[in-house]
Amino acid sequence: MALTGAERIRQWRERKKKQGVYEAMKKSDRLRKRLMRVQLKPQALQNLRIQQNKNLIKHRKRIKNLPVSNAPNPFAFGSKQTLAKSVKKVMKALPVDRLRQMEVIQNITEKLGLLSKTKFTRNVRCLPSAT
Repeated sequence: MALTGAERIRQWRERKKKQGVYEAMKKSDRLRKRLMRVQLKPQALQNLRIQQNKNLIKHRKRIKNLPVSNAPNPFAFGSKQTLAKSVKKVMKALPVDRLRQMEVIQNITEKLGLLSKTKFTRNVRCLPSAT
């Protein structure tokens, strides 16, 4: 099956990294773009910055909507000790009351999108209907 453009570019970058040419390419590209920005007229430079901001906003929206896997990321923390230290800090910051702890944790998981939001349900006693 044919590769998509993104896959071909990804493989090309990987090959350049293995060859050790990638950093030099990035450096020359930065220099080229810097010279191009210096030579732009003020209106064109403003249009370029507006377009870059739009692209950044679009990229951040796309990143935010990416699915989060439930598998633990081995690279999120450098070691088990740093993970344990972070967990300990969070546990210390939680309220003492068990119900309040559960409420805080539930709220955090809803905000992070790990659990679906709970809807408030009202407990109402119904009178038996006379039939």
